[in-house]
Amino acid sequence: MKDDPYLALSFLKRIQGNGALPSVVQAYATVLRIVCGWGLDHKLDPFLVELIRKGDEGRGFTVMDLLKAIGESEQSLVLLSRVSTALVKAYANLEMFDEAIDIFFQTYYSLGRAPDSKALNFLMNRMFASGRTDMLVGVFWEIERLGLDADAQTYVLVVQALCRNEDTEGVEKLLSRLLNSETRKPCVFYMSFIEGLSINQMTGIAYLLLQPLMDANILVDKREVLLSATRLLQAMVDVISSNGWLNLALLAMEVSQMVTQGMWERDSMLLQLPHFTKDLAKRCQENPGKHIETVFDLVEMEDEERQELLKMSDAQLLDIARFCNRFPNIDLTYEVVGSEEVTPGKEVTLQVMLERDMEGRTEVGAVDAPRYPKTKEEGWWLVVGDTKTNQLLAIKRVSLQRKAKVKLDFTVPNEPGEKSYTLYFMCDSYLGCDQEYSLSVDVKESVAGDHMEE
Repeated sequence: MKDDPYLALSFLKRIQGNGALPSVVQAYATVLRIVCGWGLDHKLDPFLVELIRKGDEGRGFTVMDLLKAIGESEQSLVLLSRVSTALVKAYANLEMFDEAIDIFFQTYYSLGRAPDSKALNFLMNRMFASGRTDMLVGVFWEIERLGLDADAQTYVLVVQALCRNEDTEGVEKLLSRLLNSETRKPCVFYMSFIEGLSINQMTGIAYLLLQPLMDANILVDKREVLLSATRLLQAMVDVISSNGWLNLALLAMEVSQMVTQGMWERDSMLLQLPHFTKDLAKRCQENPGKHIETVFDLVEMEDEERQELLKMSDAQLLDIARFCNRFPNIDLTYEVVGSEEVTPGKEVTLQVMLERDMEGRTEVGAVDAPRYPKTKEEGWWLVVGDTKTNQLLAIKRVSLQRKAKVKLDFTVPNEPGEKSYTLYFMCDSYLGCDQEYSLSVDVKESVAGDHMEE
């Protein structure tokens, strides 16, 4: 059987129900050794679930008896760790959390090592989904007390549980432990901490925690912070928009642009261009006759005027031209579908058509962002909002190459009349290419409403 793991599993099915036989637990242990030895750990999951369901009486032995039998073999340390990991997952799948936790820590006390972090995160995910957040947090603090390893995903799950429990003291305690840790890679866990806050609608705290990310005294690995920040900001936009907060969502989108370009909002947009300095940007802004403040302003200048203003070499001007050709120049048109038939409380469809000016290029290419540590693809958000009420009504994430047609659905108020909205087209990578349009929808009195008034 040792040469055929499937034959070994088939053999177990024949002896199931004969748990009273002294050799049955040894047979189980032998088969588990064979299956793990062949690297077929995934076969353990359904097998162990069925084994657990039988109960001690149905099996004729306890799970701990099985682990002891496995431990009698050579190379038992690695094998026991793999089987205990599978057992933790099996108990978690059956929502037998007390037993899963018991196996997790029993393995640690017996072997000096706990099941891997994937098993821990699997267990915590199941506990969170079942509303057992107090238990999840309790397991984590015990892991911290014992000095066991927890990865970044573990921190996200714990922050989720603390936020759901509205345990602000626990959040502060966890952050303090994280920042004072000498063994963990600070930026990975710090970003995971913020991600946990973001996906649990504590975006205000998460945004404040973003401020010190660029402080080298707190986080020395800025490259890793930047790579994590993009995903984090997208998660923040998702959470903020699900709450219908317009201004805060637009702010998070603008922060994404600043992170990509390595700039602050107060900086001149021209600093995105190669070879530009703050002094040159200031000279452009103070240009007599026409202030040059955006990339589009620079493109619209006559060649001689541009050369006189910039005072650059031909090679530098060529770099400027390449950047300007790549800079997003997108034509946007829109229409309200069925605008003549909009009645109170009705869902309205706004159809948006997008077309990029490719400037003779065949493909869009990566974002020009020399301060960003990795190649990045350009992304966009289309947003419909009501500026009077600060309400975000519809949002779509868009990946645009040459052309795209996007539909945004939102519901108009229950009162008739002319309703004003704003359509935003927001980039996640460049400053100065966002677009904003005012639109109105004439909400007409419904026919049913007219009859009722009569």
